[in-house]
Amino acid sequence: MKKKFLAVFAALFVFGTAGSFAFDWSQCWCNYGGGIEEGDWILHVDTGLGDWVIYNNYGYDAWTTPYLEVGLSYAGFIGKLPFTFGGFVGFDGHGYRYSDNDVRTYLKIYTGGDIAYHLQLPPKIIDLYGGLRAGVKLRLGDYDGRVNVLFDPYIGVNFFFTDFFGLNVETGYENWLRAGLSFKF
Repeated sequence: MKKKFLAVFAALFVFGTAGSFAFDWSQCWCNYGGGIEEGDWILHVDTGLGDWVIYNNYGYDAWTTPYLEVGLSYAGFIGKLPFTFGGFVGFDGHGYRYSDNDVRTYLKIYTGGDIAYHLQLPPKIIDLYGGLRAGVKLRLGDYDGRVNVLFDPYIGVNFFFTDFFGLNVETGYENWLRAGLSFKF
């Protein structure tokens, strides 16, 4: 049984990595992955877990909304390096009912710009990127309209299954897990 497992594992390893040996690793740092080219626009529609997951309702009735975001980026080079430049808008919220007369509601709206550096990895449908979002976070409801500076470093990956459609996953400081759809045009 152990020999069969090792033989299957070895075969999967050899066939799975065979394509990466033909990959030009010297150019991965200066190419977009996922078939992205200079001049492409990338639309992300994401949902995820925002910072509301750290709140505890202490036994009270509570509600939350997942983080929702829409972002649009343009692919362009800085020298030989592949970057995207864009903007985003998103929101999330939560609330508590402490008693019939004491209900608290919190809503956060995020907006700003971002810049991301991209790497091409094998297989070519994968686009790995890291970037920085900067903007404002407007806190409404029982936050009394406070405005905070948003500074969110993040890393992510796009998986483009067709020339126009893919999935993406990101993790960052402000909203620590985002996943959704990517559209390239």
